[in-house]
Amino acid sequence: MKIYSILLVVVLLGSCSQKALEAELASTKKALSDAKTKLTALETKGDLVHVVYFDLKETANISQFIIEIEKLREIEVIQSLEIGTFKDLGDQRALSEYELVMQMSFKDSAAYQIYQNHPIHLQLKATAKSVLAAPPATYDFVRE
Repeated sequence: MKIYSILLVVVLLGSCSQKALEAELASTKKALSDAKTKLTALETKGDLVHVVYFDLKETANISQFIIEIEKLREIEVIQSLEIGTFKDLGDQRALSEYELVMQMSFKDSAAYQIYQNHPIHLQLKATAKSVLAAPPATYDFVRE
């Protein structure tokens, strides 16, 4: 009788353990599926935003440099392009060392790579060397 009792306990523990493993596996599969869905949504959602801050030389012609930046609109993978000059609102945290900023958006990182290697962008980078006081700072993000 003791042997049957012990055997019954072992079988019950084994089945509980098996059920727990199956539940854990199902939970892991669901989490992986959810993560894939979220990643796909981010990739298809698009709107990768690229922001560039320019610190210009005091002698730089800002208007002429803006005209050069505007040429980027010809690059078909750019969804939007905004250009602005710094406005001092008295906030000590402001990035006041940058006189000019441009912000653009892309469908995805593949489109961004096309932009990076596009001849119009490469020409702008060459032109910018003569007006920049320091290398530009960038910030890239995906819209939520």
